[in-house]
Amino acid sequence: KYGGITQLPPHTDAPTIAQFSIDYQVSSNVDWPLYVEGIKVVLKDNDALVMSGYSHVHWREQKKTMA
Repeated sequence: KYGGITQLPPHTDAPTIAQFSIDYQVSSNVDWPLYVEGIKVVLKDNDALVMSGYSHVHWREQKKTMA
């Protein structure tokens, strides 16, 4: 859909969506770090991250995929 490039630019979530976000890594075959306020977080299988998506800027770096 995106021409083999996946990205999530820096943003905050709208406060009406949720007060907090949970990012849970079920199973993966590749690392795709999440950045929260400039801190790199690499989740491994069965790891979770809880954050305030509307008060913390978060993003993922651009990643080329096999399209």
